[in-house]
Amino acid sequence: MRPVYTLFAAVFVMSIGFGIMTPAVSLFSVLGFGVNEWELGILGGLVSLPYTIGSIVFGRYSDRVGRKPLILGGQCIYAGVALAYIIAPGFAFLAILRLLEGLCFSLIWPASEAWVGDLSHVGDRLRLIGYYSVAWSAGYMLGPFLLGVMVTYTSIQYSFILAASLVAASIPILLAVRNSRGDRKELAREEKKAGKIPTKAVLFAMVVWGIAQLAYFFLLPAYTIEVGFPAAYAGYLIGTVALFRTIIFVGYSRLVKTLRDSILSVGMLLIATAMLVTWLAQDFLSFALASSMLGLAFGMIYAYSLSHVLERPAKGFYAGLFESAIGIGQIAGPLSMGYIGFVLSPSTPYLAMGVLGIASAVAIAFALFRGQKKAP
Repeated sequence: MRPVYTLFAAVFVMSIGFGIMTPAVSLFSVLGFGVNEWELGILGGLVSLPYTIGSIVFGRYSDRVGRKPLILGGQCIYAGVALAYIIAPGFAFLAILRLLEGLCFSLIWPASEAWVGDLSHVGDRLRLIGYYSVAWSAGYMLGPFLLGVMVTYTSIQYSFILAASLVAASIPILLAVRNSRGDRKELAREEKKAGKIPTKAVLFAMVVWGIAQLAYFFLLPAYTIEVGFPAAYAGYLIGTVALFRTIIFVGYSRLVKTLRDSILSVGMLLIATAMLVTWLAQDFLSFALASSMLGLAFGMIYAYSLSHVLERPAKGFYAGLFESAIGIGQIAGPLSMGYIGFVLSPSTPYLAMGVLGIASAVAIAFALFRGQKKAP
């Protein structure tokens, strides 16, 4: 088996654990400590404080020392953090654990993405980026569904034990990945393969992606309870986002050939539509429709942006920039949208994110137009 496929297996297993944790922390905070939307926004944003800076630092460091040591360190710490939620005595302890989660993610994700670039060649990179994205997205899809089942039949504390066990189980799989690299002679040609959209616009797209993704994931559980749905429904809706994101990843190489560089603007318009539907939704079917559209949008934007940055020679550094852009969005999203929900109404953040999606689609389309005009 090619080393890259072993890496995908490790990513899939640990992502199931991560997929359990995101809604579990939110539900645990609401059900166990009665936090409001603003406090939820704080918890949602805290994970990205160390992640924003750490992704650049550890991404660059992985270019020097290799990818495996950093990922292993992140996995070990994260398993302990997941278990620590069970004994959390209050909000301050939850906040510390969220900061530690962000540190772990900054060790894991830039190195993992750069490793995919190392283990691939220019000719098969789009396909392998799609497979890598399927691996982590499928894990994040399965995790919330497992959480929904556990919340229905057991205590939410058991979900933290399961998450820690899955992350720990991914460690021996990662140890089996051989440290091989792609053909380094291809590096000079990779810069020429980048799309017409400037890297700054791609990073801007990932900031908006981070705002929409974490604000939606972290605020939705409280919102669905407010509307009157059982707590388990939040897990099913977030799992639906991951399902449709995974579908996009499976067919990404074909999709990008059809939409080309317009894929970012199309994705932003889908985010806008999904958020506006959520704002207006009154029944579970409408929420499910919005989750489906959001999954399609997240898949388009993420896969295109990652393929763009991995065409750069310093893969760890650019993967760090990519993850840092997500981190900036994930700080701004829960904090700003949580505050809007607290001051105005629980539905208003989805209206605000809908407007943001429309404005971002226009901005990226303008960047593409300028890039085409400057092209020789």
